[in-house]
Amino acid sequence: FYWAARQIAEHPEVAAAAREGRLVFGTVDTWLIWQLTGGAVHATSATNACSTGGYLLERHAWDEEWIAHQGFPLELLPDLLGDDEIDGRTDEALLGISVPVAATMGDQHAALIALGGLAAGRGMCVYGTGAFVDVATGEHPALPRPGISGVLAQPGWRQGGVTQFSLEAYCSTTGSALRWLCDDLGFFASPAEIGELALKAPANGSAWFVPALAGIRTPSWRPNATAALTGLSLATTRADIARAVMEGIAHSVCDLIDGVRDTMRAPFGQLRVGGGVSGSDALMQIQACLLYTS
Repeated sequence: FYWAARQIAEHPEVAAAAREGRLVFGTVDTWLIWQLTGGAVHATSATNACSTGGYLLERHAWDEEWIAHQGFPLELLPDLLGDDEIDGRTDEALLGISVPVAATMGDQHAALIALGGLAAGRGMCVYGTGAFVDVATGEHPALPRPGISGVLAQPGWRQGGVTQFSLEAYCSTTGSALRWLCDDLGFFASPAEIGELALKAPANGSAWFVPALAGIRTPSWRPNATAALTGLSLATTRADIARAVMEGIAHSVCDLIDGVRDTMRAPFGQLRVGGGVSGSDALMQIQACLLYTS
């Protein structure tokens, strides 16, 4: 909001557009809804509004006092809707057909529903470029606790005027570590080869990998942290390195789960997985073993 306010203040053409009613504000879903409906609907959903930092979780409302304090014009804000409350139809001139625009959701929120996180204590981990752990917490938000960095309370989804809340934790290096090892360094032919070799090496060997190629998020939130591959010797094999990489990723996800579990003050009832990297049987087996022992 502060950045947008500065653009209006510093660029006369942007300020003119605001005065003339030609400027509106929103998230990516706001833009998509606007385009699909031919400008008839200017709105955002709870699961996308929370990403702006100006959304009041328990009130399902914009934090107008804080937003205005940033110098942002409140009249530019989109309407706040539930994830199932979009009231609009596609512009026939755009698509050649008029159909209802029925829902809009944030990506991880949608994944939580798709993977069955429909009751408090059920969650999911999506392994992509990074990894996201999201867990449903019910009709009351589990607010982050001091000493646990990077666990976010947010709407899981809002339906029928009722918000179901969730917690989210994130690590930035999962699939990106595998791509880096294969494509950039040429250590392995493919992520599949990393998985195959990892199963040939002993667990908890001498090699260790800290997957912080883009910093560490939950639980310490150190964006400037760097990765490390340690414990190497002349006896270290490619299989040892493959195992270290898989274990490093799995330990990072355990950190996310521990952060969410400590914030909830309760164990998970269920954790399901998705995303491209979840197709690695080796990683999923290592992950399951670590979670079982923790």
